[in-house]
Amino acid sequence: MLAAIVLAALTAAATSTPAPSVGQPTYKPLREVVYKVVANLQINDTSESYGGFNPDPSGVIGSYNAAPPGSSGSTGNTGTVTVDIMAVAPDGTLGMQVTEQWNGIARPLTFDGAVAPDGTVQFQQSTIHDVTRELLSYFGTKFAPSDGLDTSSRWQTNQPYMNGNVMTDYSVSAVNGSIVTIQKKQTIKNFDVYTEGTIQYEATTLVPVSGRVTKRMSSSTNGNATENLSASQTSRDRTLTLRFDLVSDTHATPAGH
Repeated sequence: MLAAIVLAALTAAATSTPAPSVGQPTYKPLREVVYKVVANLQINDTSESYGGFNPDPSGVIGSYNAAPPGSSGSTGNTGTVTVDIMAVAPDGTLGMQVTEQWNGIARPLTFDGAVAPDGTVQFQQSTIHDVTRELLSYFGTKFAPSDGLDTSSRWQTNQPYMNGNVMTDYSVSAVNGSIVTIQKKQTIKNFDVYTEGTIQYEATTLVPVSGRVTKRMSSSTNGNATENLSASQTSRDRTLTLRFDLVSDTHATPAGH
């Protein structure tokens, strides 16, 4: 139902615009916001074995045997994310087109989707980057309490995610004019994902100005026992660091930017 509303709004926006000349876009966004983004992923793997047979005559069955040290690696990239707000549904849902331009990739990547009033990002999985999904969540027209924000402001969201729920706690730690500093703590227990971040939010224009977010993910796998009664376990810890900073906004430019 929600997708249908957004699609109808987008269709209306497109059909109400006069036919463009050759080489021009078919419709103009209501608002365009551009961010500089950085994403870095650190992966640490740890392997261990246990319960192995020691062939020494005085050996012990069930002794712990540590595996060689684990491996680690990191990847990262920088680029820009352009957020085009194409339509606003009656309930405040935003129909969007997002364009990602990553360094080292010749062509930009463009995706269509929506952001619900509470900040739920409704783009298909495996499309937009994690940093894009993160910054879009603050575009929700009802993301923050409507009665104003100060250092006593606290709120929580509980949103479905696959076969689990995403619990997110927000709190305001500082206010400087219209710029509000928001602390974020998020948990997806079914997936062992924990997120913390600090976001600068422009309360009057309803967009994030900047964000520094760290997401930690843990997983482990158990190997089958072998003939010498040994078994193994491999653990993987991933730390995803996301940064975004406002570059331009056709609607308004916050003070200091």
